[in-house]
Amino acid sequence: CPALKFIDNVAPNPLPLNFRFGIGFDPYMDETHRFTLAADVNKVLVRQTGDGLNFDVDPAYKALFTAWGDEPFRDEIKDAIYNFGLEYGFSNFIFLRTGWVHDVTADITDYTFGIGVTYEGLRFDYGAYPQATGLANVNRFSITYDFQ
Repeated sequence: CPALKFIDNVAPNPLPLNFRFGIGFDPYMDETHRFTLAADVNKVLVRQTGDGLNFDVDPAYKALFTAWGDEPFRDEIKDAIYNFGLEYGFSNFIFLRTGWVHDVTADITDYTFGIGVTYEGLRFDYGAYPQATGLANVNRFSITYDFQ
């Protein structure tokens, strides 16, 4: 995996490689209402070693394995990013979302929320996602069209 280098920084900044696992299910669904519960875990797989001036970054194929062992396994699991969420859908038209993100490394532990509207294959989505403590939420807007 290639790395970024900034002009004023001799240390490489590796592009992220992630291992993500998630699960979701609908505990209740009928023709009008649908509730979806979801959870996922995201682990950044980057291993960088060095002495402060010279750095070496493991290539992606190697980092798949080495990134799990540069700290005790308990800490590796603690450093993962955990997301939990609930979505309510009404008539496959409007969707309300809420969730929780827990990211120890980036100091992010907060609620997320969003809304979506779908009509005739056109979908509009808005979501708010927290950043590190003291920074405002990231606001994400998207418009999607589904060609069927």
